[in-house]
Amino acid sequence: MIYSVSRGELFPSDSELAVICTDECVNSLENLKLSQRRYCSASDWILQDGQYYPPTFITDNLLFTYNYTCIRDPKSRAYCAPLMDEYNSKENPTSEELCSDCNLLSQQAQLNSPFGWDDEFEESYASLTKSCGVTSYPVTSPSPYTISISTTSAPVPSTPSTLDVTCVSMYTIQPEDTCESVVISQRVSTFWLMYANNLPAYCTGFPKAGTKLCIPPQCNTYKGLRGDSCDGIARFYGNKFTQEDLMKWNPNLSEKCKNVRKLADSRICVRYVEKLCIFPRSSTNDLKPSRRYCCAHFS
Repeated sequence: MIYSVSRGELFPSDSELAVICTDECVNSLENLKLSQRRYCSASDWILQDGQYYPPTFITDNLLFTYNYTCIRDPKSRAYCAPLMDEYNSKENPTSEELCSDCNLLSQQAQLNSPFGWDDEFEESYASLTKSCGVTSYPVTSPSPYTISISTTSAPVPSTPSTLDVTCVSMYTIQPEDTCESVVISQRVSTFWLMYANNLPAYCTGFPKAGTKLCIPPQCNTYKGLRGDSCDGIARFYGNKFTQEDLMKWNPNLSEKCKNVRKLADSRICVRYVEKLCIFPRSSTNDLKPSRRYCCAHFS
């Protein structure tokens, strides 16, 4: 059913949402994505509407659909999707409906994904949250998702969708933990913690207590602020690194750091404690993780 929802062919009822929105469903999608990342290489891609996408494209789209379709009202715990269909069918929704948690959460989930992001949509959402007097549902423009094609080489993803990062340790989420507290206590960036554990971006849908997390290589972190620039962050640290260094350490930064202002409240790496090892994929899947393949050593 989730595929039909992603294609706009099904607007699920509460009973259908009870079937779709299960741990079994989302876990199967996440396991499929892990398998695709394991066995597919950078030369594997999907062509749609003249754009090239990584091999996880369809699975990523289904996970995106799951994330915004299965949102619940924080107070009533009712599914938001039927309410959103009702609001969208109205010519003039009330201010109460427009400022409802369901509406804001649904729009936030879409804008935090490359599948839902749109500049005009973001401007409309910013205007809505301002008029509602709400600051608790921030959005961040996603990194580029398409693949760049070279006429002389294989496609290269503009995001690290086919990279793997080693786990230096494991951490069990405690009852009092939040995404932010884990990022701080484990000294990792928000992006790398999400990526290493195949979690939705920007700490959305953070796992429950008891879940074990892969902890990537540690780094000193900086919490992004509105109005930041990569050059400004470098100056703040006495120009001990460059904009190019920041982009190497933080693959979620887009070309020329254009999206750094959108990463407000996320933590980025500004200095690595030890080697950052990102292992290239072997076409035969026989490459073993080894310190030999460390792509960078930042001290």
